[in-house]
Amino acid sequence: MFKDISDGFGAYFKIFPLINKFHLKRYLFLSGLISLIIGLGLSSGIYLLYDDFGNWIQSFWRWEFGKAFFDRASDWIAGGLISILALLSYKYIIMIVLSPIQSIISSRVESGLNGYETNEKLSAASIMKDLYRGITITFRNLSKEILLTLLLLVLSFIPVLTVITGPAILLVQAYYAGFGNMDYYMERHLNVKESAQFVKRHKGLAIANGGVFLLFLFIPILGLIIAPTFATIASSIEVHKRMSNF
Repeated sequence: MFKDISDGFGAYFKIFPLINKFHLKRYLFLSGLISLIIGLGLSSGIYLLYDDFGNWIQSFWRWEFGKAFFDRASDWIAGGLISILALLSYKYIIMIVLSPIQSIISSRVESGLNGYETNEKLSAASIMKDLYRGITITFRNLSKEILLTLLLLVLSFIPVLTVITGPAILLVQAYYAGFGNMDYYMERHLNVKESAQFVKRHKGLAIANGGVFLLFLFIPILGLIIAPTFATIASSIEVHKRMSNF
């Protein structure tokens, strides 16, 4: 697992030469633009909903005793829940919407690493196929991720466990983000069940890839533009190495 984690992080340092070599600039721009629009839209939603959601939680405490503490706690809860919801929404929306573009990026990386070029382009058939795969993976992973995240949020109310649950939630987020990024390569070779088995075997790679992907999102504007494509290229490099041994 340590090697998978190390390779997952290291792959991001290998992507820059490949962008020019495999002619990926236009796809980087297109996916980045769509990602930026989706990300800014969700950020606006967080800003608009935060106060209302916090006030709604505060309305459940009707006593003066402990009200100040509960108000502060409700702000933290509201911010945490809305942020997690926004991140979940962003990840899975782009997994579906960008799947045709990211699949082409991954295919070009694969063919380039194999020593030949592909002329694969967007088509109605490929778009429908990739969207169907993206939706299938989304519904499979979303339910599991929500269940695990809610469980960890409940456990976070136990003071002793707070220092563990926070990082654990980030690990869960990273794992499923990495899963989605890796699937752009795996979809050409494995069915959904086989892809899940592959990621389970290389969970360290998924966590590392998804972790860097999430870190990119903290970079204002630029992070939204580069995160999807950089993560797809990085995951494709490492999945390509391991696919022959699966």
